[in-house]
Amino acid sequence: MRLPRLPIALLLLGLVLGLVPVAQAQTTSPSPYTVVVPVPDTSATQRNQAFQAALGQVLVRVSGGQDLTGKDGYPEAMQNAAGIVKQFQYQGDGGNPPTFTLTVTFDQGAVQRLVTQLGATAAGVKPPLLLIVKGSDGHLLGKDELGALTGAVGKRGYQVSYADPAQLPDLGKLAAADPAALSAISRLYHTGLVLIGELHGNNGDWTLISGGQSQHWNAQGDNPDALFADAGKGAADRLGQALNVIATSDVNGKLWVSGLHSAMDYANLLATLRADPSVRSIYTIGAQDDGVLLAVKAGMPLDNLVTNLSAGGRVMDGGSHDGADASLRWLH
Repeated sequence: MRLPRLPIALLLLGLVLGLVPVAQAQTTSPSPYTVVVPVPDTSATQRNQAFQAALGQVLVRVSGGQDLTGKDGYPEAMQNAAGIVKQFQYQGDGGNPPTFTLTVTFDQGAVQRLVTQLGATAAGVKPPLLLIVKGSDGHLLGKDELGALTGAVGKRGYQVSYADPAQLPDLGKLAAADPAALSAISRLYHTGLVLIGELHGNNGDWTLISGGQSQHWNAQGDNPDALFADAGKGAADRLGQALNVIATSDVNGKLWVSGLHSAMDYANLLATLRADPSVRSIYTIGAQDDGVLLAVKAGMPLDNLVTNLSAGGRVMDGGSHDGADASLRWLH
């Protein structure tokens, strides 16, 4: 379906006059300020070490994947990690001997102030990486079975979510970055980052979807945990190369966005763009059929902005378009 020129022009006029409400960006992602870390016991020494490990993960998340370990003041921040813990809770498995995890939540304002004090550039919290991993017997692996994968991804500042076997699109189409499959993932899991895995003994086939594009690789491991840890590191490294790009100065350009079929699509698009901390300003230049041309000032090149926006799951790379420096396609 294509929007004729006159209605979309009226739509833009309505937005300017405030007749069409601009929706606020919605998210149901887990809190970036909460981390679960394993601990051998409940002693004060182990607890303080866990606080430091957890704070390191949170700082990476909140700074958008930046490596802050070399910043002045970082060692002191780690030593004082307990001072900005909002709450913590142990959980044991009841084994003999028992093993424990510690869930740590940090004060949001304190973490944000610390990021600023360390001289980091605000880049926004990345959406979770959806894990869809099948074991050698074909069944979908859950949280308890993917601990090594989750841990490897978490150490690099990314959160994860887990697929519901009853709510999955066709995995072949998803691996091929089919727009309908990506749209379904966005509606169900609120992310555009997906890691698909299929185990064959100690071999694994992996597909990472980011920015509406697929990357495929194969890996081997001595055991499942080693295989998962390697896959987590590989996925995080690939995500970092695509998403952790910060320009030294603001970039001006033109962004074409297609796939807008209603006033609410357009309003949600503006909300999504304005919610991204790297977007400095945005205004509409023109519209045609089901698309709009936007003038954007951003803290990164527009191609990288497209990749970052696509991670949220509401848009994907739209290919090239005349008169635009980069293009997006709105997903429903």
